[in-house]
Amino acid sequence: MRVAFLLDLGLYYLGVASQPFKWGSKAFHKPVFSSPPSLPFFLFMRAYNRRFATMARARRRRGAWGRRNAGRRFLIGGFTFAVGSMLPLTKAMLGWGWLELAEGWRSWFLGGARAKAAIKPMAQPSPAQS
Repeated sequence: MRVAFLLDLGLYYLGVASQPFKWGSKAFHKPVFSSPPSLPFFLFMRAYNRRFATMARARRRRGAWGRRNAGRRFLIGGFTFAVGSMLPLTKAMLGWGWLELAEGWRSWFLGGARAKAAIKPMAQPSPAQS
């Protein structure tokens, strides 16, 4: 989640929020991801979010989700329109690469429909157990 959060926030700043900053109020007259400078950011965000969702489904199927969530927090310094904001974004892209090698290989060859069908529904407690 940390990597996805950093990528989403950083690419939003670079691809979406930077347009009104550069072009002024006339940038507000176009839909968010429809301007030509924003389109590559949209496509990249869509691609890695699909991969993260597929990896999460594979982890859930294996019962390996949420193993290290307890007691962890993540604080960021924030993003600006300066070049220095590229460093956390670059680290997040490297983190995604590492995650693909560590976890993603388990889901590389699952088709989209096969990956969704392979998820076992979580057991719901019966009313007598509640």
